[in-house]
Amino acid sequence: MMLEWLKIVWGRRPRAFFNQTSMLVPDAFKGHLTVSVKNQLRKTNTELVVTLRGMSSVLQPMDISINKPFKDRLRQQYLTWLPDPARELTETGKFKCAAPSEVARWVSAVWKAIPEIIIIRSFKKCCISIALDGSDDEIQWQDDDEDKDDCDWVTDKDTVMSDDSESDE
Repeated sequence: MMLEWLKIVWGRRPRAFFNQTSMLVPDAFKGHLTVSVKNQLRKTNTELVVTLRGMSSVLQPMDISINKPFKDRLRQQYLTWLPDPARELTETGKFKCAAPSEVARWVSAVWKAIPEIIIIRSFKKCCISIALDGSDDEIQWQDDDEDKDDCDWVTDKDTVMSDDSESDE
């Protein structure tokens, strides 16, 4: 799966065509460290920097401030859908699971709701910045309390949104 991701996603990222040196920082999962993955990374001029166990919450931007609120908001989308009286039943009378397309709409709506500033701040908290002079480094030492206002990017009253950002209510 990692090899497929490297070919399909990593190989198509902006500026990949120029084959400039890049850095990829995965966790220590064995699938990230196979010989075929390392060979593919060499082909794309990518340095592999593997995080130590337990360090992804400090070194990976998604773990810094996006994953938890994202999952919380996604769970809220599901809990909004769950009691819908129009839900279909299986032949045995049990509720059907959400269709993959429905779940994809939830994921899309929640992802689109993340303010860009939160994503930027997540990278800066990991000391990943285009400011090579170190002017962004102070954010790493700021209290997480300063980021709490960013947690309101989706409220509990939000409705399930479709791909065109219109409410499905």
